[in-house]
Amino acid sequence: MCLLKLSYEVNLMPIQLFATGLATPLYRFLLILAVALYAFYTVSVIWLHVLERKTNPLRYSLSHYASTSHGHLAKIQLILKSAGYISLGIYLYLNYSSLHTGGLLLFGTALAGLLGAVFTIDENHRPFQANDYLHILIAAVHFFLLVTAMSAITTNLVIEGLLAQANLAHLFVTLAYDALFAFAICYLIPPLKRIAGLMERLFVTTTLVWLFLICFQLI
Repeated sequence: MCLLKLSYEVNLMPIQLFATGLATPLYRFLLILAVALYAFYTVSVIWLHVLERKTNPLRYSLSHYASTSHGHLAKIQLILKSAGYISLGIYLYLNYSSLHTGGLLLFGTALAGLLGAVFTIDENHRPFQANDYLHILIAAVHFFLLVTAMSAITTNLVIEGLLAQANLAHLFVTLAYDALFAFAICYLIPPLKRIAGLMERLFVTTTLVWLFLICFQLI
């Protein structure tokens, strides 16, 4: 009977340690890792624009840089940001039952980002090739999942009472939706396509600010 009891206690020990908060440093590491990955992504995007000065940033999307001479850097950026989504998604999924949906949406966003790094686009193709259209579809899914995740995560973190800057977080969610809508309109209407790249960069900037805000609020 004693051996059975001892075995029961030993088998439960990992679960008890996990539940008593001893895994908190790991959770904190996930947030710090996400921040580091987003920071590396931001720096690499700026550096890519320096390297590709001849590419018009107002006209061309960030995805187009994958078809340039520094395309490998553009692909690395997608991998960095996707890894950041996964890191933040794991943290949210493991810590809060109300944020399981938000975590899963971030996983989906990451998957779409990784697929975007595989199926790239060259916006100079006339007409677009099958690979270009596939990338546009993947990008649309990626952006939709991202803003949906932002909205769900912000709403549930506010409900949990974990956002000191709730109004600011909601503001950037709204700005992200607006920027995404503007980007879609500019990309689809030929006369406006000359500023489609600018609209996408506004969208990316608002989402990055939101991601940093959420991570720093939770660390």
